[in-house]
Amino acid sequence: MNMFSIQVSNPRTLKEHDPEDESLSDALQAVFPMFTEDAYLGWGVIAIPLGYKYDVSLMAEDAVNLVEAMLGSSSGVWSNGWLSDTFDCTWNVTWADRRFEVHALWRSVHGPLADLLNRAGPISGECEQFMAEWKALFELLYRALTEAGYRESQIRKLSNLGALAKTLPKRGVLYV
Repeated sequence: MNMFSIQVSNPRTLKEHDPEDESLSDALQAVFPMFTEDAYLGWGVIAIPLGYKYDVSLMAEDAVNLVEAMLGSSSGVWSNGWLSDTFDCTWNVTWADRRFEVHALWRSVHGPLADLLNRAGPISGECEQFMAEWKALFELLYRALTEAGYRESQIRKLSNLGALAKTLPKRGVLYV
C-alpha cells in the first residue's frame, strides 16, 4: 500500500479581489502570488511540489468534485486529467468497501519526477484517510478567498469548497 498525503505549507496570500472572477481557478490565481511556499502532494515516498498560483488553482475544482463523489457514494469510479502543465497527469480513481485506489499516468510535474512516479505504481488505502488529506488544503483555500473578499454568490464551487472544509471529519496525517 502506497500512502497519499498533502502538505499545505504556509503560503503567502494577497488580498486581491477581481469582481470579474467567476471560477475557483481564476480567484485562486488572484490571491496567490507567484513566489510563495508550495504545497506538496505525497505519492508514496515521492513529494510532488504544487505551486498555488498555477497548480493548486487549476486542481481545486476537480479535487472538490472528487471528494464530493466519494462522499456521495460508497463505491464509484472517477477519472480526471489534471489541467496544469506542471501537474500533467491522469488519475483513474476507484473506491468501494471504504477503500480506494488511484492509478495514474504521469506526463509532466515539477522536477524530473514523472518517470519515477510512473514506476511507483498506484496508491491505495482507506477512503476516509484519502478524503482527510484534502481538508487542510480546502480550509486554506476557502480562507484565502473569503479573506480577499470573494463570496459564494460570485464564485462557482466556493460554497462546495467551504462545505467540505467544514464537514470533512478529520485532517490528514500531517495535521492530526
